[in-house]
Amino acid sequence: MKQYHHKNQTGFTLIETLFAVLIFSTALISLMAIAGRGISATNTAKQQIVAQYLAQEGLEVVRNIRDSNFISTAQWDTGLDICTSANPCNVVYAPAGAPLDLGNGSSQVLQDSDGFFTDTATVPSGFTREIVLTAQGLDEYLVASTVSWDVKGLVRTVVLETLLTNWQ
Repeated sequence: MKQYHHKNQTGFTLIETLFAVLIFSTALISLMAIAGRGISATNTAKQQIVAQYLAQEGLEVVRNIRDSNFISTAQWDTGLDICTSANPCNVVYAPAGAPLDLGNGSSQVLQDSDGFFTDTATVPSGFTREIVLTAQGLDEYLVASTVSWDVKGLVRTVVLETLLTNWQ
């Protein structure tokens, strides 16, 4: 008569399997959290870059007005003295071919469906811009362009400043 011997069976027990699933799940959850933070950081960086460009645009519009005044032989600071800390300005986007201008009123930056910022757009972009000029002397203005936006209830701000002079 044959006798059957049970061989030592090696394999995973139920407890070992549960621990392996627990370790795998923990690692997967950690990776998902890191990916979520990465996506959030990318979005924050994008918003900061857009704000930086909008603030730079505010400074460039002021320079453009000064330079246009030189070309038209007007007083170099014509139209710039309206932007005070009590009454900040925003960029007035003009139709193609017309000069850019500064105007008082809403500091909300509007965006159209193509992603461009214009006065005729109706969608708020989430950014606000204020341009303030402070006289520093007879032939100088300190120009500050401030762009603000909200990130999860926290207001973020980018401020760019430059010294604008009568260079002629």
